[in-house]
Amino acid sequence: MTAVTMKQPKHSKSPEIDQTSSRFAQQMLSGDVDLFGQTVYASVLYADIRDVSILASRCDHTHERRQLNAFYARVQNLVHEHGGIINRGSDDAIMALFGTPTPTLNHAQKATEVAFIIMDQLMSLNQRRMQRGLCPIRIGLGVNTGDMLIGNVPNSKWHNYSVMGKTVDAAGFLSDLNRTTPIHTVYLGKETVRSIVAPNSWDIEQLGDMPMTEETAVPVYALLHTI
Repeated sequence: MTAVTMKQPKHSKSPEIDQTSSRFAQQMLSGDVDLFGQTVYASVLYADIRDVSILASRCDHTHERRQLNAFYARVQNLVHEHGGIINRGSDDAIMALFGTPTPTLNHAQKATEVAFIIMDQLMSLNQRRMQRGLCPIRIGLGVNTGDMLIGNVPNSKWHNYSVMGKTVDAAGFLSDLNRTTPIHTVYLGKETVRSIVAPNSWDIEQLGDMPMTEETAVPVYALLHTI
């Protein structure tokens, strides 16, 4: 199989980003979206940069933080450009939702495309870093699709919208697999692979079930970046 070719997005903030965030905020604050306690079918993407403190200690801290911030800004732009929202974010991790609160039919496809583009852009960034004698940035990328429990804190602003459940937990587990596996890999759940368009056009490898807990195993698929 060969890797899918996708158009690289611009890194500047587009009008669609503001429109997506504004529309979602208006829905939440006006009460038009009241999903607390409901179960919805959606996709979740985890993106987690590894060993941030080690990166900062090996070279100029200010430069590293500036570069990491710029990288995460591009990730956030990608999420919004593909119709997703940032559900949780920190200095080195992002969790994004696709297909909720506004339902879409192709949320698994969009989440997978975002993960692939992140991986592709990270490869380019790491090539430049290594040419300068800097260590590569490692990132965990996991995408999972399925039912999840949705809610928002009453009378809160839109960014307190929350998700939970096995689908979300498994997405975090998938992103953690990058700690000990090849750097240029996105890990996908079985339902994500089943839901994406033309899966045979992607370089996807079935890895089998992997234990997430003592009682739970998760079917794992690897989306590879073929050079």
